[in-house]
Amino acid sequence: MATALAFGFGGWAVGTAVQGAPPVVAPAPQVLEAALVSSDGTGREVGRIYAHPADGAGGNGWVYMSVDLGEGRAGDGPVRCLLVRADGSAVSLGSFPVRAGYGYWGAPAPVDPGTVSGARLVAPDGTVLATAHFAGAGSGGAGGSGGPEGSEDAAAAAR
Repeated sequence: MATALAFGFGGWAVGTAVQGAPPVVAPAPQVLEAALVSSDGTGREVGRIYAHPADGAGGNGWVYMSVDLGEGRAGDGPVRCLLVRADGSAVSLGSFPVRAGYGYWGAPAPVDPGTVSGARLVAPDGTVLATAHFAGAGSGGAGGSGGPEGSEDAAAAAR
């Protein structure tokens, strides 16, 4: 028994010395998070949005949001999520249904923390229902005012 234990320990020691230290793995990209703030002028938080950047191996990033707008603002029906870039342009990521003003949604998305600055939640008629600004992301301040202004890309995506 002692001989088997000694050979076992010796094999482990040799294996560890031959293999060396494990490779260093780059840390995962930082998940961006922000409050979705109602565009009705109250400054009321109506949800949260999370955006995970694509990994270094070429995998897609993703976006997830949950909202509770209240029954009066959106009621039942679809809303659209726009990802806002630091230059003011926006890209439509998709739409999802809300029921009594509540909904949640997630999807793969081209999230680049160097260019994305926030998000907009838009009604089918183009009305901006809520906005979010990712602190420290991008270099501009887009995504915070809640107005439908912005680039032609954003205006087209809101329709």
